[in-house]
Amino acid sequence: MGKLLERNGVPVATKNLKKKPVWEMTKEEQKNDTDVVFDFDELLEFAEGDIGPVFGPKFSIIDNYSRRVRLPAREYLLVSRVTKMDAEPNQFRIGATMTTEYDLPVNGELSEGGDIPWAILVESGQCDLMLISYMGIDFQCKGNRVYRLLDTTLTFYGVAYEGETLTYDIKVNGFAKGPGGEVSMFFFSYDCYCNGRLLIEMRNGAAGFFDDETLAQGKGVIHTKGDLLKRSKIVKQDVKPFMVEPCTHKTKFTEADMQALVDKKWDQVMGRNYFLDYKLTTKKMLMIDRVTHIIPNGGAYGLGLLIGEKILDPDHWYFPCHFVKDQVMAGSLVSDGCSQLLKLYMVWLGFLNKVEPDFKFVPVDGTANKVRCRGQISPHKGKLVYVMEVRELGYDSNNNPYAVADVDIIDVHTELGQTFNFDELDQYGRGDLSKKIVVDFKGIALRMKGTPRDARPSASASSSTAVWEHPMAKIPGNPTPSFTPSPYPPRPVCFTPFPNNPLDKNSVPGQIPLNWFNMSEFMCGKVSACLGDEFKRFDNSKTSRSPAFDLALVTRVTEVKDLEHGKFYNVDLNPSKGTMVAEFDCPRDAWFYKGMSHDSHIPYSIIMEIGLQTSGVLTSWVKAPLTMDKDDILFRNLDATAELIKDIDVRGKTIKNVSKCTGYNMLGKMGIHRFTFELSVDGEPFYKGSTSFGWFVPEVFASQVGLDNGKVMKPWYLENKVPAAAITTFQSVDKPAGVQKLVAKQPSMQRRSFQCQFLDTVNIIPGNYGMHGKGYAHGKKTVNKNDWFFSCHFWMDPVMPGSLGIESMFQLIESFIINTDLASKNSITNPKITHTPGETKWKYRGQLSPKSKQMDSEVHIKEVQKQPDGSLIVVADGYLLVDGLRVYFAESLRVRIESGSQQPMRTESIGSESPLSVEQLREKLLNLSSPVRLATKPNGQLVQTTSGGEEIAPVTIADLGDKSFMETYGVVAPMYTGAMAKGIASADLVIAAGKKGILGSFGAGGLPMHIVKESLAKIQAALPNGPYAVNLIHSPFDSNLEEGNVDLFLEKGVHVIEASAFMDLTPQVVRYRAAGLKRGANGEVVITNRIIGKCSRTELAEMFIRPAPEKLLRKLVQSGKITEDQAAMAKTIPMADDVAVEADSGGHTDNRPLHVILPLIINLRNRIHKECGYPDSLRVRVGAGGGIGCPSAALAAYNMGAAFIITGTINQVCRQSGTCDNVRKALSQASYSDITMAPAADMFDQGVELQVLKKGTMFPSRAKKLYELFCKYNSFDEMPVDEVKRLEKRTFRKTVAEVWEETKDFYINRLHNPDKIERAEKDGKLKMSLCFRWYLGLSSFWANNGIEDRVMDYQVWCGPAIGAFNDFVKGTYLDVAHPSSNGQFPCVVQANMQILTGACYLDRVNQVKSKRKLDIDTTDATLFSYKPDSPIQ
Repeated sequence: MGKLLERNGVPVATKNLKKKPVWEMTKEEQKNDTDVVFDFDELLEFAEGDIGPVFGPKFSIIDNYSRRVRLPAREYLLVSRVTKMDAEPNQFRIGATMTTEYDLPVNGELSEGGDIPWAILVESGQCDLMLISYMGIDFQCKGNRVYRLLDTTLTFYGVAYEGETLTYDIKVNGFAKGPGGEVSMFFFSYDCYCNGRLLIEMRNGAAGFFDDETLAQGKGVIHTKGDLLKRSKIVKQDVKPFMVEPCTHKTKFTEADMQALVDKKWDQVMGRNYFLDYKLTTKKMLMIDRVTHIIPNGGAYGLGLLIGEKILDPDHWYFPCHFVKDQVMAGSLVSDGCSQLLKLYMVWLGFLNKVEPDFKFVPVDGTANKVRCRGQISPHKGKLVYVMEVRELGYDSNNNPYAVADVDIIDVHTELGQTFNFDELDQYGRGDLSKKIVVDFKGIALRMKGTPRDARPSASASSSTAVWEHPMAKIPGNPTPSFTPSPYPPRPVCFTPFPNNPLDKNSVPGQIPLNWFNMSEFMCGKVSACLGDEFKRFDNSKTSRSPAFDLALVTRVTEVKDLEHGKFYNVDLNPSKGTMVAEFDCPRDAWFYKGMSHDSHIPYSIIMEIGLQTSGVLTSWVKAPLTMDKDDILFRNLDATAELIKDIDVRGKTIKNVSKCTGYNMLGKMGIHRFTFELSVDGEPFYKGSTSFGWFVPEVFASQVGLDNGKVMKPWYLENKVPAAAITTFQSVDKPAGVQKLVAKQPSMQRRSFQCQFLDTVNIIPGNYGMHGKGYAHGKKTVNKNDWFFSCHFWMDPVMPGSLGIESMFQLIESFIINTDLASKNSITNPKITHTPGETKWKYRGQLSPKSKQMDSEVHIKEVQKQPDGSLIVVADGYLLVDGLRVYFAESLRVRIESGSQQPMRTESIGSESPLSVEQLREKLLNLSSPVRLATKPNGQLVQTTSGGEEIAPVTIADLGDKSFMETYGVVAPMYTGAMAKGIASADLVIAAGKKGILGSFGAGGLPMHIVKESLAKIQAALPNGPYAVNLIHSPFDSNLEEGNVDLFLEKGVHVIEASAFMDLTPQVVRYRAAGLKRGANGEVVITNRIIGKCSRTELAEMFIRPAPEKLLRKLVQSGKITEDQAAMAKTIPMADDVAVEADSGGHTDNRPLHVILPLIINLRNRIHKECGYPDSLRVRVGAGGGIGCPSAALAAYNMGAAFIITGTINQVCRQSGTCDNVRKALSQASYSDITMAPAADMFDQGVELQVLKKGTMFPSRAKKLYELFCKYNSFDEMPVDEVKRLEKRTFRKTVAEVWEETKDFYINRLHNPDKIERAEKDGKLKMSLCFRWYLGLSSFWANNGIEDRVMDYQVWCGPAIGAFNDFVKGTYLDVAHPSSNGQFPCVVQANMQILTGACYLDRVNQVKSKRKLDIDTTDATLFSYKPDSPIQ
């Protein structure tokens, strides 16, 4: 039995039962739902074929009309069956009904595992078309008038999901008639149910029937005077309350941007604040290719005006399928573009921050969406322009955001010279045919259904609700801080309070003291849980917070005083007044001590941060950010003058910071805050200073100008053209030994962890260089968006702390000291780095963010001072550049060198390790022939190491499969390009592959002998020494053809054949093998004729793995075709050298899953090899083909044990293949599901099918119809006259007699086989077979040769691998649609070598994944995917 459906508890089989045609069903059978009224095959026939076989002989006359009412063709046929019908043929009765079902496919190409598109839910009720057709509309229209939808109102009450079944109850509600009494319009409605729940109400449906002249004269949607008056009275609203986090820097979206949103790459397109795991739609359903305008306060309502565009082309998939012979774009697809545009706007506004990340876009229940269609969108080059005005924004009772919009659709026909001008928007809809609105939508409504972020658990909620946990929360009785996710991963808490401090018990927000809980909330939770309810507006914003994790250097706030209350700006505190006392409990083993050159040396950057961070708390406490009255604002340090009073050891101590406000001013959109600070330990001050900070809106940093007013500069040594001879360069990433050289002189001054280093490359220039003529050092760093500090500073506002930029300058000074050997030159033994008292200044006028590309740091030595105690002080000034702009200046950075005691070094072996970003790791892995050792440091940093760690072995193309395959055939890769018959695998393709050392098999099957000879001569002339192979296809009904090919191969010295489609071994294939056997000098068997046996079943593989059958060998000896010795030798060797396991391939295929059939045949080979006692040299290799169109598939085959792989379908799209550009183009646009099975010409009588392209051709359905007729009738004479006429008109386009004459000519004069014709003249069944094979054979000829008037009959052999290949090459030089291809289809060599190269790369990536000691984000698409970015040389 087939699939069983249950209706009213009664199982109903939908397949494998003989179904009554509708005209034989009783009225009762049609009206009940125990029988299917129309099954899918009938629906498909109605859509793509004839109406007579579906509705009955009375309707057959309609098939003579040029067009009729149809359902959409297969690609957009969204009905699985009709279960009930209450209607009569040729009778227009109000109240007629039809019930349909549509099974939503799991992972279907229109949903791909995501949301069911709006269009699908609407369009699946498409059988109003079938209902009005059954009622007889085409008896009146007679092909002169066509169906067009006019109006509908849709109200949604829910959504459906893949795997569910939609049920539509469709009803006819009325008719309108023309002057002659004919039906000119009909009115209908439907209810859609899913699992018994109401999903959609469609009301006020209206469709008309129009002739071409009427359609051409349509003026589209007209905005009447009443409409315009009503519009003028609309009161504009304020969009600002709904601009949660608007993406104001991005108001245009390119085609690449929209494709990226399909791939869930929202953050790449809109920025890191828009991290969203949501597929906008499927690639096929993307109806918005560009967005040219987003104006948030635009439109009549002031809530948003958006302009989107959909590029139109007659070849796009949605025209040919809707409808056959009457192409017009479906309005449902246009409606889906509206929903896509509205989704984008809701994300753009920042609504995604109002709900948890697992939200869903759903229609707003109960909101009516009215549609008017007043113009058809026919096939043409141009674009649709979506003009969307948002009319309502808000939050529902569940606090879920929603949006409602109206949309006008403008059809721009570029072939008629039409354009779209935004400035002329008000002129559309006024009756001008060149400015026509074809469709308008009123009330497109969506909401983001999910858990509101405001509903998150409070600070006292269970810690199990958080994705990150503070270690203090694990102590019984302690509260659990909340956690707000960001695009960056949280890091462990590095600092916890020293125990038993009574001030750490209070955690009430907005009350002093503030403890670890409050500071945790401030750094990565709710700001209001630290500062009080007045700060709730910042809880879900991207406003700068207190530094987090490794840089959280405020343990508690103990006191606030000197506040001044009153009215200041818009707050009740004077931001200019206030003193705050804070503390930091500094651990003895803090990460920064472990990372520096010795255990007591604290980085200057950490001292800076401890001094500055209390100001960041104080500025909020005195309400400076509230004076800005904005939700997303940035806090940045601007400058400071600081003095190190004393260099003391603060390990294990509590550092006290007293910070005081000294002034606050509002300057336009900025707030400038000034402070002083003083650090002390045990009452002893050691660091003090004054500093200023700014509060900014993000736009200020969108185009930073730096210290030099926007002037782009190079580092000093490049600007001043320092000679290369003066520069000593150390590459800390690519050349670990270089770093070893740098630190070898003074290992005691070596920084011990990469977390304390900030430079990839160091350039040392001693002597009279630099601004002060006393030496210079430069360092460079490629910005790594995954650097640790972006998670820390700040959690919702990632930017490198300025202090770490200053620290890079200290690193340069240390490198200068080491390289110039200052310690030894000044008799300092066991030197160590320390700080020295003195004043330092810095100024910041820009930032380094994850979007930055390169950081350059430089220092100019200005003093080297020898001290009375023998120590040395080095003073320098420095600059930091970001992408060519100088953004930091530091004055009088001070480093002291003194003698220290000899102590063992605790080091992370920097001399043999180099940090790696994801991008750098990718480059290492792409160097396929070089091993690389990797390790993960305790701080999470991935490094390359010269010893230890985990080795990632080299993987080259030669490593993928069995090397003996390459040795046997003299090739460079364990693969070959499979033979596609009829010369699709052309001589040019084989030659192109062979010249690059790739084995290619020429598609000789189905070609006339003279073509095979000509092609073989061409191949042998170009490849006299190979490599090449020629296909020998089994011809069970034409042994002469098979014998002629073998004769030719033996005559011309063809030493490799690919034997395919053999159901059994034949004398000819055995002859080829045996005739190539001879004895070597020592009597051993020498094989000169190699066979690759192509098969998809174990029994067929077995015949190739075993020796040739003795019976066939004996006959060949008797006929003199081979010698006795050759027969004897043939009994000791396998029939084939290689077995190519053909899985789900194009052309002949059993659709076997590769992961099932390949292991079975490998195991079979092993068993037979042992049974036959073959030596290892005769072990038959087993390769894999079918479904291999991308690196992942190739690697999977190799990993399952394939000795080699075979590619097929993907080569047909290459420019060297023997097909036409029309076919190549169709293939280049196909997805994995655009294929189906159809009868094969060569084994038609046996019912054998092959896999073909179904997109854009009627061949599959017509070929299946031929086989149905062949099975049903014994001759043309038995066939009904109407059936013969239909066959002649639709399929043959010739009379049967004409077809038979051409068939006779072919067999007699081309195949020299008159016997078959003589038999066929007596055997009506055989004659039918030969005539049907005439069509099946020519259909591939028409395709290969690009016969224009037979496009709908193209037979294109194709497997699902084409979809994987197109996805693999999309947007690269191998994509004919991409500009870098120069309009050329891909080269067969490049296509295959890129797949193999990608497989090598992914194999290395899998090695990385398998190393459990390596902590790498395996979801990073940058690393764990491969794209053919540039040609392989």
